Amino acid sequence: MKYSILAIGLLFIMSACHQQPETGVKHVVIFKFTEETTKAQIDEFTKEFISLKKRIPEIVSFDYGTNNSPENLNHGYTHIYLLTFADNAARDAYLIHPEHVKFTGYVGETGIVKEVFVLDYLPTEVK
Repeated sequence: MKYSILAIGLLFIMSACHQQPETGVKHVVIFKFTEETTKAQIDEFTKEFISLKKRIPEIVSFDYGTNNSPENLNHGYTHIYLLTFADNAARDAYLIHPEHVKFTGYVGETGIVKEVFVLDYLPTEVK
């Protein structure tokens, strides 16, 4: 009996310490900027994109980065932004949210985006 309680306690501690994989809809946005685009323009663009996290409650998390792959398979796409939403409904609400619509207008106005690539997916954990 004593060992059963100990085993149950250990299982509880192990399950509490085991971090669950992040779930939700991943919204990947990858940009290719024009050749004339400056670092300052991209920095301002990124700042504006990041600011959506504070203004759109459906965004659970927001990560971004710049390509650093040595494979040279990026086809000119250099900047990636990964937004996570709780589910498809939250992602859909984000897409029509006035702040997102305003941001997409800003993207067009800047004239610095040559192409954009968007992909959404539900993560599948590999065990």
